[in-house]
Amino acid sequence: MPTHPQNNPMSTNEPIAEPNAAEDKIIWRTELRQMLDNVSSETIRVWMKKGKLPRPDTQLSARTMGWRRSTLVKAGIAL
Repeated sequence: MPTHPQNNPMSTNEPIAEPNAAEDKIIWRTELRQMLDNVSSETIRVWMKKGKLPRPDTQLSARTMGWRRSTLVKAGIAL
């Protein structure tokens, strides 16, 4: 028997926010470099190695990788 929301202490009346396509677009390396004041590709690589920037979570090909906007925001990257 389903539990009614008012009887379930874990539920809220607020809808669950789902990211839409505009909010969670893929940001490719070139675009990210421009957003971060034209830093070099080497700087991006070093930041990833040091953990200052998350690893890309989207891959189009072996050399074309990008990040979901939500991944960068969660990592504290101001866009």
